[in-house]
Amino acid sequence: VSKRATTVYLANTVYHMLPKSLCQLCSLLPGQDRLTFSVILEITAMGEVINHRFTRSIINSSLQMSYQQAQKIIERPNFDWSEMDLPLPKNDFSLSEICRAVTDLYGISKYLRSKRFEGGALSIDQPKIQIILDEETKLPISYCLEERQASNELIEEFMLLANMTVARHLYKKFPKTALLRHHDPPKLSTLTKLLHPLRNYGVHLDTKSAGELRESMTKYDEIGDGGSEEEFVAHCRMMVINTLCAQAMVRANYVCSGTFRKKAQLRHYALNVPFYTHFTSPIRRYSDCIVHRLLASSIDENISLPPDWSTDLCSSLAKHCNKMKDSAKNAQEKSIEIYFTHLLAHNGPVKCPAIVMNVRHHSLDVILGKLGLTLQVDLMDIQKYASLEYSNEASVQTIKVTWKETEITQVINVFTIVNLRIRKHPKFYYMQASLMPPKETNEVRE
Repeated sequence: VSKRATTVYLANTVYHMLPKSLCQLCSLLPGQDRLTFSVILEITAMGEVINHRFTRSIINSSLQMSYQQAQKIIERPNFDWSEMDLPLPKNDFSLSEICRAVTDLYGISKYLRSKRFEGGALSIDQPKIQIILDEETKLPISYCLEERQASNELIEEFMLLANMTVARHLYKKFPKTALLRHHDPPKLSTLTKLLHPLRNYGVHLDTKSAGELRESMTKYDEIGDGGSEEEFVAHCRMMVINTLCAQAMVRANYVCSGTFRKKAQLRHYALNVPFYTHFTSPIRRYSDCIVHRLLASSIDENISLPPDWSTDLCSSLAKHCNKMKDSAKNAQEKSIEIYFTHLLAHNGPVKCPAIVMNVRHHSLDVILGKLGLTLQVDLMDIQKYASLEYSNEASVQTIKVTWKETEITQVINVFTIVNLRIRKHPKFYYMQASLMPPKETNEVRE
């Protein structure tokens, strides 16, 4: 378990960190007693934490529901739900009681979220593509973008609150050997290099702190469902801003508190909190198992840490968890790319709008507006059909593409919406994007 260190989620399967039988034994299944480690918080309806405590506990869950089911309750809090809509609760609870609990928790989570961002937290939303598989063959048949809903935010807020509460406690109890989650601020030079060119297009981002960066980003986050052309363009523009900001960030990682000379160095940049750790997912992260052991030892004098527990051992485990977490993330991303490429190979090319993120002499970096994937478009492969003219006047990188058949000149720079043809590369197993002639936008007739 310690060697694997994390659950790996691929497009077609899941490789669990724990054996499946143990996963089942640890999962909070309805109507079954489960040994747990609880953070019990006393919170007002306005999201003020009055008190907290940690304890070993037994949970007998009443209901297991999906994010979609919880979302239904949030969207229709006064609806009279029946067992046709939601699973029937166990332990003598009614559906109305369950719905009221979800609604109350969602109300508190909104206050928690608001306070986090008012306190200077940063969140960069990046779309994720989900591959839909055939139930029998397990081969890809379609795809969609993962939709982030209020139910996701509800869980996120209480998860973050539990993790932050545990992190503060562990640092107080084990200032030299606490396993924490650390996030360095981005290098100012990197941020400036990536974001400063956006000023040429009217996008001004304040990079002095995480909170100010988020505050300036929200000015460009248009509200809407993306149904109209204007909303789609605004949505794509925000994808570029988010992606460039994400590229400037360093990855958060696990650290041993004793390897830092000053407490302030342990700060988590994006969350803007002094201490953070991972406590809530011991079934799928080994780091959380370590945190549970530290927490158990801190509240029970009869539970001792291993004799060899030290800053060196804690640091070594942190590095291993970082390595395996990064490997799992890379494997997941590659898996999605391969399965989407498989779709293209079997179903044929797709036409897709994209927004330009960067312009080079003979290529474009783009984000596929309806997929969230980033690709490089090689413009050399259209030279048979169009002439290219690159310029960099007033620090605005521009390519003029003049299509020979129509004599239409397409002016392309950052934030330009272009039409692409996405297909599997004829020789290799990866996606290839080709620029298509424009329809009506961003074009002039010579």
